[in-house]
Amino acid sequence: MAHLSSEVVSAEALSNHLSESLPVYVSHQDVTKHPQLSHLLEDLSLRLTPTGVFRGTHTRLMHASATLKHARVKYLEAATLHRVSQDVLLNMCDGETKKERGMRKMLEAVTLSELQDHLVLVQSSPKAQEESGGNKELTLFGITPEDVLARCKALKPELYIKDLSSAMETFLEQEWIKISSFLNPIDFEGCDSQDSTKVVEHLENTKQRLAEESNKLTHCVIQTHHFSQKVYGLLFEYSKILKSLVSKQRLSLYPAHHLANSLVTLKTHFLKLRCLELEILTATYNSQSVRALKLLQGHLLQRRTQAEESLAKLRHAMDAYKHLDPKFQDLLKEYSKLQEDIRFAKMSSDIGSL
Repeated sequence: MAHLSSEVVSAEALSNHLSESLPVYVSHQDVTKHPQLSHLLEDLSLRLTPTGVFRGTHTRLMHASATLKHARVKYLEAATLHRVSQDVLLNMCDGETKKERGMRKMLEAVTLSELQDHLVLVQSSPKAQEESGGNKELTLFGITPEDVLARCKALKPELYIKDLSSAMETFLEQEWIKISSFLNPIDFEGCDSQDSTKVVEHLENTKQRLAEESNKLTHCVIQTHHFSQKVYGLLFEYSKILKSLVSKQRLSLYPAHHLANSLVTLKTHFLKLRCLELEILTATYNSQSVRALKLLQGHLLQRRTQAEESLAKLRHAMDAYKHLDPKFQDLLKEYSKLQEDIRFAKMSSDIGSL
């Protein structure tokens, strides 16, 4: 770019050029009063972008943004494949046939590898490491890479890879059909509308029936809990009366001892009722679903807390960039998204360390 000062330009033209090239406003009066400063600003405009960043730095940021986007896409692809394989394995483990037992072993091997990767304990003191036998890495369940390799060798996964790959193809084909029905509904116009209406009605009726049963169970649990608390309170009052009579030597120690045993028995039954309450509340879930729901709840709570903190920090940090170039703001947003994805990927290890 040639210097504008080498040509015959007006003060207004030079003022407009400097204001467009630099993140400052230079009036034509300033150009007239300070010609040397105007020449310095003109030289500076050749090396800076309109956002006030060096052009070389801006180029490196653009390359870094493209690299981060590529890494983010690769991470999402790997995470999606991992989740699909886990879902397919869980669906193939529901049964007692030889193939399903083998798939259950493969699922256990995958779980062991995840535990070995994510649930690593804090290293102990050097003295404790020497007593435990060298530099062996400690994990929460004592799972080492050698254990995982031994389990995989005993499993012979090549016998089940073909079944797993065909099941994953079927699963992905079903998911693609569902997506295609939304993207291109013309191919699915042959469906009977009355059957679709019946499906919706059946789902609504099932949902209403499940809600009624859930309300009944909740009412029974609350009522039983209320009655047990009431009986427990009455027996507690009766025990205080008996203890006062025994202290005044108007009654033998036998009723008080008998009542103490009754209170212990009642407390045991009360704890059993609490366990029954938990069993009723989790009756519609299997063990795998309960673990998954608890893990998701922890993920959501931690993700929400981190999101609120990140949002507050980001708003505070973005106050100084309100008047920047929109492309530079998009770059900052992409960088913050990648930071959130990295924190979410490390969430399992954070939960394991707790």
